Amino acid sequence: MKVLVITGMPGAGKSEAVKVAAEMGIPVHRMGALVKEEVLRRSFDVNRANMASVANSERKKHGPDIWARRTVQQINRQTTIEVIDGCRSLPEMECFRKELGTYMVVIAIHASPKTRWARISERGREDDPKSFEELITRDRQELEWGLGSVISMADIMIVNEGVKGALRGVMRNILIDIGAQLDYKPPNGTGPLKVQAAPGQSPPQQAAVPPPAPAIPPAAVPPPAKSATKPNSVNSHSNHPAPPPIPTPDETTFMDLEDEKE
Repeated sequence: MKVLVITGMPGAGKSEAVKVAAEMGIPVHRMGALVKEEVLRRSFDVNRANMASVANSERKKHGPDIWARRTVQQINRQTTIEVIDGCRSLPEMECFRKELGTYMVVIAIHASPKTRWARISERGREDDPKSFEELITRDRQELEWGLGSVISMADIMIVNEGVKGALRGVMRNILIDIGAQLDYKPPNGTGPLKVQAAPGQSPPQQAAVPPPAPAIPPAAVPPPAKSATKPNSVNSHSNHPAPPPIPTPDETTFMDLEDEKE
């Protein structure tokens, strides 16, 4: 089993990444949805101010990781892959690490403030910042809660700065790779995860892995040239041990993307 925790600053592309998982039949748990439920339970209007107030009051009453603990309770341990959207602080991260251990994979979506503001100003959500200055103020609040530390500890980092649609393709391939490792099949039983092309486009082709080169038969190996060196000198054609294998890259993957709206 793997539980993918998606994180990132406002406007980086988290919602789009989570949407890809949902479209592929992967269960998604939104921490913000739990806060919304509590706001409604208290008969408050659903807006950013009330969401923040309720979230903070619950943290003060039950601990800074309360929303993470409530989210973990929704995880189905029999499912192969699930996604959590909304981790914002180190206490929440530590809760997920404690409860999920090696099942947890943190994916951070990153974009510059300028790029994020361009997306936010276009999408026009009611609770979005209304100016670049307001976005920076919100960023500072998120960083004070520890979001920067969560992002810095990500297992996979996706840089989402370029052309629309690139984030969806990269996120889809990440999910396909993880699903292949776990032999994951969607809930509808249609088979393993597959790349789906955008409307009007051909599905992306995966590069074929070339077969290994055939070994050179001993007879085809030319004999070593006679050396003019002294008998006690080292022959330049003497056998040397094979070079060590190429080290495996670090688990943290950096992917430069082209523009995608959250």
